[in-house]
Amino acid sequence: MSRIEVDEARCVAGGQCVMTADDVFDQRDDDGVVVLLDADPPEERLEAVRRA
Repeated sequence: MSRIEVDEARCVAGGQCVMTADDVFDQRDDDGVVVLLDADPPEERLEAVRRA
């Protein structure tokens, strides 16, 4: 299984990751930057995570 990491410095706070995989990603309320909810999502979610 792949471990997911986020690069906050590259995040543009557009919310596409949340719309694609809301069980894995969220956004901070104050600035919209990505928040990782699940660093080890199940195998069946990996394609959505890659798109996000």
